Amino acid sequence: MHRIGSALSVLSVCSTLHAQVGVRDSAGVRIRDISPLVSSGKIRLGLTPTVDLGANGNAESEFHRIKSVVRQSDGSILVANTSTLQVRQFDSRGKFLRSFGGKGSGPGEFQSLDKMEVLAGDSILVADHMLRRFTVFSPTGVVQRTVVIRPPFKRRVPDVVSVFHDGKIVVGSSDVDNVSPRPQPYYFTQHIYVYGSVTGEPVSEVGVFPQSEHFAQATPPEMGGTAYWSLAYGRTLTVATVDSRILVGDGTTFELRYYLPGGKLNEVVRSAEKPPLLTQLDKDAFRTKALEGEKGAGRLLTEKMLDAMPYPATIPAFKTFFVAEDGLIWIERYPRPIAKGEEWVVMDARGNVVDVLQMPRRFHPYYAGRGYVAGVGRDDDDVEHVWVFAVSSGKKP
Repeated sequence: MHRIGSALSVLSVCSTLHAQVGVRDSAGVRIRDISPLVSSGKIRLGLTPTVDLGANGNAESEFHRIKSVVRQSDGSILVANTSTLQVRQFDSRGKFLRSFGGKGSGPGEFQSLDKMEVLAGDSILVADHMLRRFTVFSPTGVVQRTVVIRPPFKRRVPDVVSVFHDGKIVVGSSDVDNVSPRPQPYYFTQHIYVYGSVTGEPVSEVGVFPQSEHFAQATPPEMGGTAYWSLAYGRTLTVATVDSRILVGDGTTFELRYYLPGGKLNEVVRSAEKPPLLTQLDKDAFRTKALEGEKGAGRLLTEKMLDAMPYPATIPAFKTFFVAEDGLIWIERYPRPIAKGEEWVVMDARGNVVDVLQMPRRFHPYYAGRGYVAGVGRDDDDVEHVWVFAVSSGKKP
Protein backbone atom coordinates (compact mmCIF):
# COMPACT_ATOMS: atom_id res chain seq x y z
CA MET A 1 0.00 0.00 0.00
CA HIS A 2 1.42 3.39 -0.98
CA ARG A 3 0.56 6.87 0.10
CA ILE A 4 -0.27 9.17 -2.78
CA GLY A 5 2.60 11.56 -3.36
CA SER A 6 5.04 9.67 -1.10
CA ALA A 7 2.52 6.69 -3.91
CA LEU A 8 2.66 -22.75 -17.78
CA SER A 9 1.44 -24.65 -18.27
CA VAL A 10 -1.31 -25.68 -20.66
CA LEU A 11 -4.23 -23.49 -19.79
CA SER A 12 -7.05 -24.79 -17.66
CA VAL A 13 -10.22 -25.63 -19.53
CA CYS A 14 -13.22 -24.86 -17.36
CA SER A 15 -15.89 -25.32 -19.97
CA THR A 16 -16.44 -25.64 -23.67
CA LEU A 17 -19.05 -22.92 -23.77
CA HIS A 18 -18.40 -19.86 -25.90
CA ALA A 19 -19.73 -16.39 -25.22
CA GLN A 20 -22.47 -15.10 -27.47
CA VAL A 21 -22.99 -11.42 -28.15
CA GLY A 22 -26.38 -9.72 -28.16
CA VAL A 23 -26.36 -6.36 -29.98
CA ARG A 24 -28.82 -3.51 -29.67
CA ASP A 25 -28.80 0.25 -30.10
CA SER A 26 -29.57 2.84 -27.45
CA ALA A 27 -29.64 6.52 -28.51
CA GLY A 28 -27.15 5.79 -31.26
CA VAL A 29 -24.83 3.77 -29.00
CA ARG A 30 -24.25 0.09 -29.74
CA ILE A 31 -24.76 -2.09 -26.67
CA ARG A 32 -23.18 -5.55 -26.79
CA ASP A 33 -24.21 -7.93 -24.00
CA ILE A 34 -21.83 -10.86 -23.60
CA SER A 35 -22.25 -14.05 -21.59
CA PRO A 36 -20.81 -16.22 -20.16
CA LEU A 37 -17.19 -15.38 -19.25
CA VAL A 38 -15.84 -18.93 -19.22
CA SER A 39 -12.97 -20.82 -20.77
CA SER A 40 -13.46 -22.37 -24.21
CA GLY A 41 -10.12 -24.17 -24.48
CA LYS A 42 -9.45 -22.35 -27.75
CA ILE A 43 -6.09 -20.95 -26.63
CA ARG A 44 -3.14 -22.85 -25.23
CA LEU A 45 0.20 -21.60 -23.91
CA GLY A 46 3.45 -23.52 -24.01
CA LEU A 47 4.73 -25.36 -20.96
CA THR A 48 7.86 -23.21 -20.67
CA PRO A 49 8.89 -19.78 -21.98
CA THR A 50 10.37 -19.70 -25.47
CA VAL A 51 12.42 -16.69 -24.32
CA ASP A 52 13.64 -16.09 -20.76
CA LEU A 53 15.49 -12.81 -20.30
CA GLY A 54 17.16 -12.85 -16.92
CA ALA A 55 18.10 -16.52 -16.82
CA ASN A 56 21.72 -16.17 -18.01
CA GLY A 57 22.99 -13.78 -15.34
CA ASN A 58 24.28 -11.17 -17.81
CA ALA A 59 24.17 -7.56 -16.64
CA GLU A 60 22.04 -6.46 -19.59
CA SER A 61 19.43 -9.05 -18.58
CA GLU A 62 19.26 -7.96 -14.95
CA PHE A 63 16.03 -6.06 -14.43
CA HIS A 64 14.49 -4.14 -11.58
CA ARG A 65 11.09 -2.47 -11.65
CA ILE A 66 10.16 -3.26 -15.25
CA LYS A 67 7.55 -0.81 -16.44
CA SER A 68 6.68 -2.23 -19.83
CA VAL A 69 7.46 -4.99 -22.34
CA VAL A 70 6.58 -4.66 -26.05
CA ARG A 71 7.62 -6.34 -29.31
CA GLN A 72 8.46 -5.00 -32.74
CA SER A 73 7.32 -6.54 -36.00
CA ASP A 74 10.49 -8.65 -36.40
CA GLY A 75 10.03 -10.09 -32.89
CA SER A 76 12.58 -7.83 -31.19
CA ILE A 77 11.74 -7.31 -27.53
CA LEU A 78 11.84 -3.90 -25.82
CA VAL A 79 12.01 -3.69 -22.03
CA ALA A 80 11.51 -0.44 -20.07
CA ASN A 81 13.71 -0.88 -16.98
CA THR A 82 12.92 1.94 -14.55
CA SER A 83 15.77 1.34 -12.08
CA THR A 84 18.29 2.39 -14.77
CA LEU A 85 15.87 4.54 -16.80
CA GLN A 86 16.85 2.57 -19.91
CA VAL A 87 15.07 0.84 -22.75
CA ARG A 88 16.82 -2.44 -23.55
CA GLN A 89 16.39 -4.13 -26.91
CA PHE A 90 16.79 -7.86 -27.57
CA ASP A 91 16.27 -9.90 -30.73
CA SER A 92 13.47 -12.44 -31.04
CA ARG A 93 15.63 -15.17 -29.46
CA GLY A 94 16.65 -13.04 -26.51
CA LYS A 95 20.10 -11.89 -27.66
CA PHE A 96 20.96 -8.44 -26.32
CA LEU A 97 21.19 -5.81 -29.06
CA ARG A 98 21.46 -2.41 -27.40
CA SER A 99 20.18 -0.09 -24.72
CA PHE A 100 19.25 3.56 -24.94
CA GLY A 101 18.05 6.27 -22.62
CA GLY A 102 19.49 6.61 -19.14
CA LYS A 103 19.04 9.23 -16.45
CA GLY A 104 19.26 12.84 -17.60
CA SER A 105 17.41 15.69 -19.25
CA GLY A 106 19.12 15.74 -22.62
CA PRO A 107 17.81 14.34 -25.92
CA GLY A 108 16.90 10.69 -25.52
CA GLU A 109 17.34 10.73 -21.73
CA PHE A 110 14.72 10.26 -19.03
CA GLN A 111 13.81 11.38 -15.55
CA SER A 112 11.00 8.82 -15.51
CA LEU A 113 9.96 5.93 -17.72
CA ASP A 114 6.23 5.76 -18.26
CA LYS A 115 4.32 4.63 -21.33
CA MET A 116 6.23 2.81 -24.09
CA GLU A 117 4.59 1.93 -27.41
CA VAL A 118 5.67 0.67 -30.82
CA LEU A 119 4.39 2.91 -33.63
CA ALA A 120 3.98 2.32 -37.35
CA GLY A 121 7.29 1.35 -38.94
CA ASP A 122 8.56 0.00 -35.59
CA SER A 123 9.56 3.41 -34.25
CA ILE A 124 9.31 3.61 -30.46
CA LEU A 125 7.48 6.21 -28.35
CA VAL A 126 8.53 6.61 -24.71
CA ALA A 127 6.77 9.04 -22.35
CA ASP A 128 8.43 10.84 -19.43
CA HIS A 129 6.01 12.63 -17.08
CA MET A 130 8.83 14.15 -14.99
CA LEU A 131 10.16 16.03 -18.02
CA ARG A 132 6.61 16.52 -19.36
CA ARG A 133 7.47 15.16 -22.78
CA PHE A 134 7.63 12.09 -24.97
CA THR A 135 10.42 10.98 -27.29
CA VAL A 136 10.10 9.06 -30.54
CA PHE A 137 13.06 6.81 -31.36
CA SER A 138 13.93 4.97 -34.56
CA PRO A 139 13.53 1.17 -34.51
CA THR A 140 17.15 0.95 -33.30
CA GLY A 141 16.92 3.61 -30.59
CA VAL A 142 18.08 6.76 -32.38
CA VAL A 143 16.25 9.92 -31.31
CA GLN A 144 13.90 11.16 -34.03
CA ARG A 145 12.01 13.86 -32.16
CA THR A 146 11.18 15.06 -28.68
CA VAL A 147 7.78 16.64 -28.04
CA VAL A 148 6.89 18.69 -24.97
CA ILE A 149 3.37 17.94 -23.71
CA ARG A 150 1.59 21.24 -23.16
CA PRO A 151 -1.20 21.27 -20.58
CA PRO A 152 -4.76 22.06 -21.61
CA PHE A 153 -6.14 25.40 -20.43
CA LYS A 154 -6.07 25.62 -16.61
CA ARG A 155 -5.27 21.92 -16.27
CA ARG A 156 -2.41 19.96 -14.78
CA VAL A 157 0.30 18.71 -17.12
CA PRO A 158 -1.05 15.40 -18.45
CA ASP A 159 0.53 11.95 -18.63
CA VAL A 160 0.49 9.75 -21.73
CA VAL A 161 -1.97 6.91 -21.12
CA SER A 162 -2.23 5.37 -24.60
CA VAL A 163 -1.05 5.86 -28.17
CA PHE A 164 -2.73 5.51 -31.56
CA HIS A 165 -0.75 3.59 -34.15
CA ASP A 166 -0.36 6.76 -36.24
CA GLY A 167 1.45 8.48 -33.34
CA LYS A 168 -1.37 10.59 -31.92
CA ILE A 169 -1.37 10.24 -28.17
CA VAL A 170 -4.07 9.95 -25.54
CA VAL A 171 -3.23 11.79 -22.34
CA GLY A 172 -4.82 12.10 -18.93
CA SER A 173 -4.76 15.16 -16.67
CA SER A 174 -5.69 14.20 -13.11
CA ASP A 175 -7.59 16.19 -10.50
CA VAL A 176 -5.72 15.55 -7.26
CA ASP A 177 -7.54 17.63 -4.66
CA ASN A 178 -6.71 18.05 -1.01
CA VAL A 179 -9.60 16.70 1.04
CA SER A 180 -10.22 16.61 4.77
CA PRO A 181 -10.02 13.26 6.62
CA ARG A 182 -13.19 11.27 6.15
CA PRO A 183 -14.34 7.68 6.62
CA GLN A 184 -15.77 7.39 3.10
CA PRO A 185 -13.64 6.64 0.05
CA TYR A 186 -13.43 9.19 -2.76
CA TYR A 187 -12.37 9.27 -6.40
CA PHE A 188 -9.64 11.20 -8.14
CA THR A 189 -10.90 12.12 -11.61
CA GLN A 190 -9.03 12.29 -14.89
CA HIS A 191 -9.60 14.48 -17.96
CA ILE A 192 -8.76 12.56 -21.16
CA TYR A 193 -7.52 14.36 -24.28
CA VAL A 194 -6.16 13.43 -27.71
CA TYR A 195 -2.90 15.21 -28.62
CA GLY A 196 -1.06 15.70 -31.88
CA SER A 197 2.07 13.61 -32.28
CA VAL A 198 4.26 16.51 -33.42
CA THR A 199 2.94 19.68 -31.77
CA GLY A 200 2.29 18.35 -28.26
CA GLU A 201 -0.97 20.34 -28.26
CA PRO A 202 -4.46 18.95 -27.47
CA VAL A 203 -6.67 18.48 -30.53
CA SER A 204 -9.81 17.17 -28.81
CA GLU A 205 -11.23 16.35 -25.38
CA VAL A 206 -12.68 12.90 -24.78
CA GLY A 207 -14.22 13.52 -21.35
CA VAL A 208 -13.83 13.29 -17.58
CA PHE A 209 -13.64 9.86 -15.92
CA PRO A 210 -13.22 8.46 -12.39
CA GLN A 211 -9.54 7.57 -12.18
CA SER A 212 -8.76 5.85 -8.85
CA GLU A 213 -10.24 5.36 -5.38
CA HIS A 214 -8.67 6.61 -2.15
CA PHE A 215 -9.46 7.62 1.40
CA ALA A 216 -8.07 10.39 3.61
CA GLN A 217 -7.09 9.75 7.22
CA ALA A 218 -6.05 12.13 10.01
CA THR A 219 -2.39 11.93 11.10
CA PRO A 220 -0.38 13.88 13.71
CA PRO A 221 0.52 17.46 12.71
CA GLU A 222 4.20 16.55 12.43
CA MET A 223 3.23 14.05 9.72
CA GLY A 224 1.27 16.59 7.72
CA GLY A 225 -2.16 16.19 9.31
CA THR A 226 -3.63 14.03 6.55
CA ALA A 227 -2.57 10.79 4.89
CA TYR A 228 -3.97 9.97 1.44
CA TRP A 229 -4.20 6.21 0.97
CA SER A 230 -5.13 4.08 -2.01
CA LEU A 231 -8.36 2.24 -1.24
CA ALA A 232 -8.00 -1.50 -0.69
CA TYR A 233 -9.53 -3.30 -3.68
CA GLY A 234 -10.31 0.08 -5.19
CA ARG A 235 -11.19 0.65 -8.81
CA THR A 236 -8.64 2.13 -11.23
CA LEU A 237 -9.23 3.54 -14.70
CA THR A 238 -7.57 1.88 -17.70
CA VAL A 239 -7.43 3.61 -21.09
CA ALA A 240 -6.35 2.02 -24.40
CA THR A 241 -6.82 2.60 -28.11
CA VAL A 242 -8.58 0.28 -30.55
CA ASP A 243 -8.30 1.33 -34.19
CA SER A 244 -9.57 4.93 -34.16
CA ARG A 245 -11.45 4.66 -30.86
CA ILE A 246 -10.58 5.02 -27.18
CA LEU A 247 -11.45 2.20 -24.80
CA VAL A 248 -12.02 2.91 -21.09
CA GLY A 249 -13.11 0.93 -18.05
CA ASP A 250 -12.51 0.83 -14.28
CA GLY A 251 -13.95 -2.51 -13.19
CA THR A 252 -17.04 -1.15 -11.42
CA THR A 253 -18.81 -3.79 -13.48
CA PHE A 254 -17.54 -5.93 -16.34
CA GLU A 255 -18.08 -3.14 -18.86
CA LEU A 256 -15.86 -1.52 -21.48
CA ARG A 257 -16.80 1.72 -23.22
CA TYR A 258 -15.61 2.87 -26.63
CA TYR A 259 -15.38 6.61 -27.28
CA LEU A 260 -14.64 8.52 -30.45
CA PRO A 261 -11.73 11.02 -30.18
CA GLY A 262 -14.20 13.90 -29.95
CA GLY A 263 -15.81 12.43 -26.84
CA LYS A 264 -18.93 10.73 -28.24
CA LEU A 265 -19.76 7.39 -26.64
CA ASN A 266 -19.83 4.93 -29.55
CA GLU A 267 -20.21 1.44 -28.09
CA VAL A 268 -20.56 -0.44 -24.80
CA VAL A 269 -19.47 -4.07 -24.29
CA ARG A 270 -20.68 -5.57 -21.02
CA SER A 271 -21.33 -8.77 -19.15
CA ALA A 272 -24.14 -9.45 -16.70
CA GLU A 273 -21.63 -11.17 -14.42
CA LYS A 274 -21.70 -9.56 -10.99
CA PRO A 275 -18.49 -8.36 -9.30
CA PRO A 276 -17.48 -10.82 -6.55
CA LEU A 277 -18.27 -10.03 -2.92
CA LEU A 278 -15.35 -9.00 -0.72
CA THR A 279 -14.68 -11.62 1.96
CA GLN A 280 -12.84 -11.66 5.27
CA LEU A 281 -10.15 -13.73 3.54
CA ASP A 282 -9.61 -10.85 1.11
CA LYS A 283 -9.32 -8.37 3.99
CA ASP A 284 -6.90 -10.59 5.88
CA ALA A 285 -4.74 -11.04 2.80
CA PHE A 286 -4.63 -7.30 2.19
CA ARG A 287 -3.63 -6.67 5.82
CA THR A 288 -0.85 -9.26 5.71
CA LYS A 289 0.64 -7.82 2.53
CA ALA A 290 0.40 -4.22 3.75
CA LEU A 291 2.31 -5.04 6.95
CA GLU A 292 5.13 -6.95 5.23
CA GLY A 293 8.44 -5.39 6.24
CA GLU A 294 6.84 -2.60 8.28
CA LYS A 295 8.52 -1.74 11.60
CA GLY A 296 8.33 0.89 14.32
CA ALA A 297 6.41 4.08 13.60
CA GLY A 298 5.74 3.01 10.01
CA ARG A 299 4.04 -0.17 11.18
CA LEU A 300 1.91 1.74 13.69
CA LEU A 301 0.79 4.14 10.95
CA THR A 302 -0.02 1.26 8.60
CA GLU A 303 -1.98 -0.56 11.32
CA LYS A 304 -3.97 2.60 11.95
CA MET A 305 -4.68 2.83 8.23
CA LEU A 306 -5.82 -0.78 8.11
CA ASP A 307 -8.09 -0.38 11.13
CA ALA A 308 -9.86 2.55 9.45
CA MET A 309 -9.88 1.20 5.89
CA PRO A 310 -13.40 1.57 4.38
CA TYR A 311 -13.38 -1.72 2.48
CA PRO A 312 -15.78 -1.85 -0.46
CA ALA A 313 -18.58 -4.43 -0.52
CA THR A 314 -17.36 -5.96 -3.77
CA ILE A 315 -14.10 -6.56 -5.60
CA PRO A 316 -13.73 -4.86 -8.99
CA ALA A 317 -14.82 -6.99 -11.93
CA PHE A 318 -11.39 -6.51 -13.49
CA LYS A 319 -8.08 -4.84 -12.63
CA THR A 320 -6.69 -3.69 -15.97
CA PHE A 321 -6.60 -4.52 -19.68
CA PHE A 322 -4.49 -4.02 -22.77
CA VAL A 323 -5.06 -4.29 -26.50
CA ALA A 324 -2.83 -6.87 -28.18
CA GLU A 325 -0.97 -6.46 -31.45
CA ASP A 326 -3.60 -8.58 -33.22
CA GLY A 327 -6.49 -6.47 -31.88
CA LEU A 328 -7.62 -8.86 -29.14
CA ILE A 329 -8.38 -7.31 -25.75
CA TRP A 330 -6.76 -8.96 -22.72
CA ILE A 331 -8.63 -8.20 -19.49
CA GLU A 332 -7.20 -9.14 -16.10
CA ARG A 333 -9.72 -10.30 -13.54
CA TYR A 334 -9.04 -8.80 -10.13
CA PRO A 335 -6.67 -11.22 -8.33
CA ARG A 336 -7.87 -13.09 -5.24
CA PRO A 337 -5.69 -14.35 -2.36
CA ILE A 338 -6.22 -18.05 -3.14
CA ALA A 339 -5.52 -17.70 -6.88
CA LYS A 340 -2.59 -19.75 -8.23
CA GLY A 341 -2.07 -17.35 -11.12
CA GLU A 342 -3.68 -14.37 -12.78
CA GLU A 343 -6.85 -15.00 -14.78
CA TRP A 344 -7.35 -13.11 -18.02
CA VAL A 345 -10.38 -12.82 -20.29
CA VAL A 346 -9.41 -12.61 -23.98
CA MET A 347 -12.01 -10.87 -26.11
CA ASP A 348 -12.18 -9.57 -29.64
CA ALA A 349 -13.12 -5.97 -30.40
CA ARG A 350 -16.75 -6.94 -31.10
CA GLY A 351 -17.20 -8.43 -27.63
CA ASN A 352 -16.82 -12.12 -28.50
CA VAL A 353 -15.03 -13.91 -25.65
CA VAL A 354 -12.29 -16.01 -27.23
CA ASP A 355 -11.15 -17.68 -24.00
CA VAL A 356 -10.58 -17.24 -20.27
CA LEU A 357 -6.99 -18.08 -19.36
CA GLN A 358 -5.11 -18.81 -16.17
CA MET A 359 -1.59 -17.44 -16.42
CA PRO A 360 1.49 -19.24 -15.15
CA ARG A 361 2.31 -18.64 -11.51
CA ARG A 362 3.99 -15.25 -10.92
CA PHE A 363 3.64 -14.14 -14.54
CA HIS A 364 2.00 -10.87 -15.60
CA PRO A 365 1.46 -10.30 -19.34
CA TYR A 366 2.12 -6.87 -20.84
CA TYR A 367 1.92 -7.51 -24.56
CA ALA A 368 0.55 -10.17 -26.89
CA GLY A 369 0.10 -10.89 -30.55
CA ARG A 370 -0.49 -13.69 -32.99
CA GLY A 371 1.34 -16.70 -31.58
CA TYR A 372 2.82 -15.25 -28.39
CA VAL A 373 2.32 -13.43 -25.10
CA ALA A 374 5.12 -11.50 -23.37
CA GLY A 375 5.41 -10.12 -19.87
CA VAL A 376 7.21 -10.15 -16.55
CA GLY A 377 7.73 -13.26 -14.46
CA ARG A 378 9.36 -13.74 -11.06
CA ASP A 379 11.40 -16.76 -10.05
CA ASP A 380 11.46 -18.36 -6.59
CA ASP A 381 14.01 -15.76 -5.44
CA ASP A 382 11.64 -12.97 -6.55
CA VAL A 383 14.01 -11.93 -9.37
CA GLU A 384 12.36 -10.26 -12.35
CA HIS A 385 12.53 -11.97 -15.76
CA VAL A 386 10.98 -11.21 -19.12
CA TRP A 387 9.16 -14.32 -20.37
CA VAL A 388 7.66 -14.97 -23.79
CA PHE A 389 5.26 -17.90 -24.14
CA ALA A 390 4.07 -19.44 -27.38
CA VAL A 391 0.31 -19.25 -27.97
CA SER A 392 -1.45 -21.81 -30.13
CA SER A 393 -4.96 -22.93 -30.90
CA GLY A 394 -6.40 -25.42 -28.46
CA LYS A 395 -9.23 -27.87 -28.92
CA LYS A 396 -12.35 -26.89 -30.80
CA PRO A 397 -15.42 -26.08 -28.66
